[in-house]
Amino acid sequence: MTGRRPTDDDYDYYDDYYYYYYYYYYFYYYYYYYYYYYYYYYYYYYYYYYYYYYYYFYYYYYYYDYYYY
Repeated sequence: MTGRRPTDDDYDYYDDYYYYYYYYYYFYYYYYYYYYYYYYYYYYYYYYYYYYYYYYFYYYYYYYDYYYY
């Protein structure tokens, strides 16, 4: 086989290629990482306040029945 030896320009090209390739998927990974945890805490606090008001009305009607019946 014949061919030329790789030059420093070739190595620089591949270094830049894998550099941007790496940071592209690095950004892609952390984008969905924080996207996932954003909705995770969103539903966490959603159910937190859901049960908060659940017990709130629970005791509300409990004392309501206690005083009025």
